[in-house]
Amino acid sequence: MVAFGGNSRRWRRVAAARAKFEQMRPEIELQARHAFRRAGPERIEELVAEVTAYALEVFLCLAQHGKANLAYAKPLATSAIRQVRIARRLPPSRPF
Repeated sequence: MVAFGGNSRRWRRVAAARAKFEQMRPEIELQARHAFRRAGPERIEELVAEVTAYALEVFLCLAQHGKANLAYAKPLATSAIRQVRIARRLPPSRPF
């Protein structure tokens, strides 16, 4: 096994956070589909993807601060839906 300095703990935390987000993702997508149910089928897919991206961005920010255990699907989805509705766009991707 190769050790990468002191980052192994960080990578374990990131892996655990990603697993938690993957558990919440179906609920986030369901909330987004319900919020945008009157849009066309193709548009719904785009909006759901945007909502998921926003929710992931916020979740990763919480995870970086060691607060991933405070994240729940409904508040993440609600916040992301609001951001998409007011047409806020994510900045270019940042490395995490």
